[in-house]
Amino acid sequence: MRSKTTFLIIFAFLFGFAQAQEPVAFMQAKMNPMIKAVSQSSNQSKSLDQLVDELGKMVYPIIDERGLAQQVTGKYWKTATVKQQEEFTHLFVRLVIRSFIAYVAIGQDIQIKFRPVSNPGNKVVVNSQVSFSSGDKWKVDYLLKKDGDGWLVSDIMVDGLSLVSSYREQFKSILKQSGFSGLIASIKRVTG
Repeated sequence: MRSKTTFLIIFAFLFGFAQAQEPVAFMQAKMNPMIKAVSQSSNQSKSLDQLVDELGKMVYPIIDERGLAQQVTGKYWKTATVKQQEEFTHLFVRLVIRSFIAYVAIGQDIQIKFRPVSNPGNKVVVNSQVSFSSGDKWKVDYLLKKDGDGWLVSDIMVDGLSLVSSYREQFKSILKQSGFSGLIASIKRVTG
């Protein structure tokens, strides 16, 4: 269950959508270069941090990073200083990108099939199925919200499990016991 949660988070951030395009077409256009960058990184002498930075350039414009960070911290978001909110948001996105890299590197030959969106409005759910070379298949739904002429990822569900809800649950006890500074320190330990 935890691995699906991590995968969910990764896809939420990495496969966002920002241009004035139909959501499915835009997702496909953004996803392929990210998977290719990770797959090719093993042939290049890039460090993990360099690869995270490279993917970050693709991810930040297409996700609602502040909205996601606020959602996963829930009521505790208001207790953080602006500096803590900014630091957490940055670290959280990097955590998600690192997790995505791990999944792509392990799950060679990932295939993603998207289904058409019906009744697109200001919020849409784009359904897909992710197939791994191992034979595993996951249903992945992307919740997008309209942002001007484009789209931003605001949540992802893997086999019905919400990225936002999952991380909120994981972070709740840390926030309750150690506050925002404890959560930031915890994520720093995980991401190095």
